[in-house]
Formats: sequence, structure tokens, C-alpha cells
Amino acid sequence: MAKLRAMLIAVFVTAAACLAVFLIVYLSGGLESIDETKEAKSTTAAPTKPVETTTEEAKSEEWAAEIAEADRLAAMYDYDAAIALIQTIPGYDRSVKLTQAIGGYASARDTCVKWADNTKIPHIFFHTLVVDTELAFDGDEDSDNYNQVMTTVSEFNEILTEMYERGFVLVSIYDIASLQETEEGVKMKQNAIMLPPGKKPFILSQDDVSYYAYMTGDGYAQKLVIGEGGKVVNEYVNRDGSVSYGSYDMIPLLDDFIDEHPDFSYRGAKGIIALTGYEGVLGYRTSEYSYGANSTQNKDFKYVNPDIESDRAEAKKVADALKADGWLFACHGWGHRGMGKNQSYENFEKDIDLWYDEVIPIIGPCDILIYPKGDDIGTWRMYTDTAEGHQYPETLAKYEHADSLGFKYYCNVDSSEYWTQIGAQYVRTGRRNIDGTRLFEAVCGYRDLLSDLIDAKKVWDSARPQPVKGVPVPEGYVID
Repeated sequence: MAKLRAMLIAVFVTAAACLAVFLIVYLSGGLESIDETKEAKSTTAAPTKPVETTTEEAKSEEWAAEIAEADRLAAMYDYDAAIALIQTIPGYDRSVKLTQAIGGYASARDTCVKWADNTKIPHIFFHTLVVDTELAFDGDEDSDNYNQVMTTVSEFNEILTEMYERGFVLVSIYDIASLQETEEGVKMKQNAIMLPPGKKPFILSQDDVSYYAYMTGDGYAQKLVIGEGGKVVNEYVNRDGSVSYGSYDMIPLLDDFIDEHPDFSYRGAKGIIALTGYEGVLGYRTSEYSYGANSTQNKDFKYVNPDIESDRAEAKKVADALKADGWLFACHGWGHRGMGKNQSYENFEKDIDLWYDEVIPIIGPCDILIYPKGDDIGTWRMYTDTAEGHQYPETLAKYEHADSLGFKYYCNVDSSEYWTQIGAQYVRTGRRNIDGTRLFEAVCGYRDLLSDLIDAKKVWDSARPQPVKGVPVPEGYVID
């Protein structure tokens, strides 16, 4: 009996143990299933949140080019373009890095304010820059002129630095105003220039970017060419006759500065390149009238250019590259002759038509006219103001002809801080020269017309001869 009782107890204990194991396994599995169900429900219900993962870190390398370009666009105040670029990246809305970038661009955009008055924007200009001061200012018949109207490379670089430190930002002349639909039809209307507080817009242009033959050997660049990576650079002939390629004039120097300081350019704006036509453009002898086989002008220029067609093709390549990089072109007259009250309509028409025929095929459509020598076709009043005595006798006829060729932006020379006129169908700005004359006026104490832009004494290149011809020197100023 005792044996039977012991056997029953053993069976009972074993069965109980098995049941316990079964329940533990069963309950463990059930709880796990419940947890998984809860987790699934929680994942489905929670909003999507960007999560930084190892995968995203790897993808960031793939996005590096897009992010770098977006950062550059934002630095140039084109925040919407920066945001749009980031939004082209698949899955950007699930990335912490990309959504934070968009938020940063949007926040920066929201701090910008509209420039109050687009008629109050300075427009400065230069001629070809002096590279070698010893050659330019060597005392020959051209030295005085160079010293008056040219700027050295050293001075130009210092001017950019000074203006950048003062908060100036380069804008396009098109940012001032453009033709837009209004209730009264298509008219010029001011555009909104949105900049951070403290920033100030300005416009930049350069005259006579043709690299004239008379300047050869005087310490200037010879032409513009397409260099490595498609960048437009200068060709420069050294004293020993060797040829160098690099930044020897305004265009590549400004490009270099903006590459280093993208916030100096508003939405990619560059400058305006004013071209004459009588010796060709951009350093290429492209004028049929001057250099063609049947030219009647060869007695003046001494030779026929046998490579005129290849020169035109190369010049067009350079022009296309410049336009793609944000540069604009302007007519500066074919023969660099005045266009104002002392020029007849017939001569004005002949000159501007010849420029149009020879230069437009190389640079493409052009709507900017920069008056040679600053010689405006009209007075300060509206070109269309025909009241007696308000304009020169042929102003309206000249304006109507220029308008028929497509010109909508006109630029003279004016020493005021800024001068801009917005007509119904055109914009006119006054340009300020920063050259040897203006710099020396400030340096010697005669007058300072540049103080709102730069410290002329800091900019002045000590390699320049003093005094600069034509500048009255105050009593007591000591010539270095």
C-alpha cells in the first residue's frame, strides 16, 4: 500500500511539472504576441518622424553635391531655390539632416526685408584693370590716360573687400525693375529685392572689354578664354613673352571673390560687360567692317584678319560661358562715339546699327545700352517728355530707334551716390567711376565722392604716379 501511494505521488508531481512548463511556454508566447501586436499598432498610429540612422549617414555622402549647392544658393539669398533643390532628393522628408536644412533656409528667408527703394541703388563701373603698373605708368603718351581712368588689380581687389565688409551685395540691373503686366498694360515695375537687415545692393559694370590693340605691352590682359573646367580666364603676356592664363581682369577676379564669398552676390548676380565693336569683342578681332577681306577700314587697322571666322567662333564660346555664369552684356557703341546732343541722329543710327549687326551674332540678344563716355541721348527728364526745352532736339528719335532694337536699360555716368529713373518702358541708371581720378581726389583731399563705398586711402595703389592729371591738388598736400 505504501508503495502504491508513493507511485501515485510521483505521477502527480510529474504531471504538475509538465503542466507548469506548458503554461509558462504558452503564456510567454502569448505575451510576446500581445507585445508585438501593441508595437505594430503603436508604429502604425504614431506620426512619421525623421530618424538618423547609419543608412542615412551613408546616403549623406550621395547627397553631398546637392547639399553643397543648396547651401551656396541659400548663401546667395535664393532660399526658395535651395529648398526646392533639397526637395528633389527622394525621401528628404524622412531625413533629419535634410528637414533641418530646409528649416534653416526658411528661417533665414524669413529674416530678410525688402529693399525700400530700387531707385536708390549705386551703380559703379571700371575699365580694364592694370596688371603691371611699371608698364602702364611708364611715362609714355598713354600713361596719363591710364592713370586717370584705369584701376589696378590691387585696387580692385581691395575695393571688393571693402564693399563686402560694409555689407554691399551685388545685384543684377534686372533686379531694379522689369517689364510686367499691370492694369495699364505691360510696364516697367520695381522688383522686390529681399536681403538680410544691414545689407545694401549695388550694380557693377565694366567698359570696353575688347582689349584694344593699342594696350598691347602696357601691362593689361590680352583676351578672355575658356580655361580648365570651363571657367573663363584671361590670357596675359608676360614681359618675357611667355603667356599665362588666370585672373588678370575684372571678370575672373570677381568670379574668384564670389566663389569665396557667395553672399556677395544676390541670387547669382554678376556684372555687366560693355562692348564696343570696332576692334571686335573680348580680345578677338571679329569686326568685318574693320578686319574683313573687303574692309574699307584696313588703312586704319593695317591688316586683314585671316582668322576672323575662328575668332568669332571662339568669342561666341566665351560669351556663352559668361552668360551661363550670370554675366550680362551691354552695347557700348560700335566706335565708342558719343551719342548725346552733339551727335546727329544719322551718325547715332549708323553706329548702333553696325554694333548690332556685328556683335549680336556673337553675344546673342542684348537689352542694355551703356553710353560711350557716359554721353546720354537725353537730359535728366523722361526720354518721352516732349515738352519744349525738356529734351535735346533728337532725343525722342534716338530713344525710339534704340527701343526698336530691343534696348530697355540705359546707363550714363553720374557722380551722385545713386541716380535711377524708371520710365514706363525703360530703366536708366547713373554710373559712378572708381578709377585713378576719383581715388586721387579723395587721397589728396580735394573731394571724396567714394566715402559711402570705400576708404580711398586704404584702396590707393602706391605704385601710381602722383598727381593724377586733371585733379586740383589742395595747398599743403605733399606728393609722395
